[in-house]
Amino acid sequence: MTQQNENNRMTFPDSNAPKRKDSDFDSFSHDNDSGHILEKSPLLKVDIGLVTQFPLDYMHMVCLGVMRKLLISWCRGPLNVRLCSRDIDIVSNRLVSYSRNIPDELPRKPRSLREIDRWKATEFRMFLLYLGPVVLKKVLPSNRYNHFLILQVAIEFYVMK
Repeated sequence: MTQQNENNRMTFPDSNAPKRKDSDFDSFSHDNDSGHILEKSPLLKVDIGLVTQFPLDYMHMVCLGVMRKLLISWCRGPLNVRLCSRDIDIVSNRLVSYSRNIPDELPRKPRSLREIDRWKATEFRMFLLYLGPVVLKKVLPSNRYNHFLILQVAIEFYVMK
């Protein structure tokens, strides 16, 4: 599956690509021609399915993937998506003001959106699950805010399983 960037959007036009199978890794056929793989994985020596036996990684896919991309879009993305500087400051000030109320059991305190490039996965997680619905209220346009809430509820159900 190849990624293309069109109009500031990440697209995967080859949506009919075959799904990877465990046997693809066994036969080493899934990426032979591209030159990306220099040697076989040592995991091939273990008798497990390299596709079917590994769970999807929520931290990388959601926290460092979707949530990070959303926040960066709202801070520095295209003009039709980007928040104005005043709104970024409002959200940042709200985040920082909540830091004194975060229990010590949580590893990190909320930081400003101006420091988004240094945020860790736990900060994106805290934003998505707990702080985002509060700090984004009446800042994001209602259609985007509602879309964010749908993501928040879906991920909350996912992590509760």
